[in-house]
Parts: sequence; structure tokens; C-alpha cells
Amino acid sequence: MTNEHVFCCSSFSILLGSNQLFAPLSVKVERGQVVHIMGDNGAGKSTLLRYLSTENVRHTGEVAVRPAASDILYLPQIQLIRSHLPFTLEEVSSLFACQSLQPGSLVKKQRRLLSEFPDWFNAEQRGKNWNDASGGERMRALLAGALRLSDRAVLLLDEPLNHLDSRAMEAFQDDVLRLVESQGRRVTAFLVSHAPLELLSVRLRSRYQPILLQKLPPEVDMP
Repeated sequence: MTNEHVFCCSSFSILLGSNQLFAPLSVKVERGQVVHIMGDNGAGKSTLLRYLSTENVRHTGEVAVRPAASDILYLPQIQLIRSHLPFTLEEVSSLFACQSLQPGSLVKKQRRLLSEFPDWFNAEQRGKNWNDASGGERMRALLAGALRLSDRAVLLLDEPLNHLDSRAMEAFQDDVLRLVESQGRRVTAFLVSHAPLELLSVRLRSRYQPILLQKLPPEVDMP
């Protein structure tokens, strides 16, 4: 990444066969922004996140800046994550700490999570087994780990607001703001979401850069 930009593209679209998935996109994303990716179903929102996660896909246009793999934490939609895990919700969150290889950092991060976890869960919930948890509880466990423990500079979050209650929504916004506004890190977050902006705080919306993907119909060969 450059000092200021995380993603820069011109006339960019992802190809499915010979067809463009969405109308050509030209955008510059700066560090410390919260990018809200919107569009109809099938417009390519999740596919764009996978591309940003350094997945190789065919595309049109030019890409001048793209996040490096070492900078990224990618959290796919909850239904794409394995249903059966032999861990508690707290342990699933702690797994994000394993990304760091620095000696002693794992223990420090786990202690930090234990002290801050009540923002996301009560004591009973954090000891619940992943397999017995609801979709909302699983989503909160993943987000708590991603936002509290990750050292990555770019967060790719696919439908992170699904299943969140008002308490978890508030914790999510507080953590995202803490990351993007921190002077030392200035994390950039890409969010795919259908949630209306009215549900989000004024401070978080002030950081938003919307990206609207316009779905293109497949080309039909004329007889």
C-alpha cells in the first residue's frame, strides 16, 4: 500500500466469462476510510471483496493500488464458515490472535480480549460452544476477534451487520471507529451491507465512502 491509498482503480470490472459483472468502477480509497459496498443481489459485492483479498480473478480496467495479503483480514459471510467447531465463542475469537508471530503477543492479546469481551458478550455467552450458538452469537464472536485482536491494516467484512442486536451494533461501531481513527494505524474497513445508513452513528457515517455496484445484464447472442 502507499502511505495514503489502499485501493485505486479505473474502469474496473470483474469478468464472468466474457461478461462484466458490474458497471466499470473508478475509485480511490484512502487509509482510515470505511467503505460501504452496496448493490443488488448478484451485483458482485462478495466477489469484489474476494478480489481485494488477493484472489486472482479476470477483470477489465486498471488497478494501480491493491492491498497486500499481509495487510488483510478477510471475514466472509457467516454461512460460509464451518458450522461445527470444537471451541467456545471466546476461543473462536481468540483464534484471530494467532495471526501474529511475535513472541508474547498471543498471551497479551488474549488477556486484552478477556478484559474487553463484555462489550460483546456476557459471561454465560462467551463460554457457549460454537455449535450451540445462534447466528448472531457466532457473528459477534468473529467480529469481536477481528476488531479487537487483528493487527491487519485492511479489514474485509462481508455482511458483518447481519444478526446483530442493538448492543452488538453499538460495540461494532465503537470498535470500527477506534481502528480507523487511531493515529498509529488508520485501519481501512470495507463493509458489504444492506443495512440502511440511518442505523449507524453520525461519526461512523462521516468516515463512509459508498461504492455502488450496478449489476449488468449478461450479453445475449443475437440469432
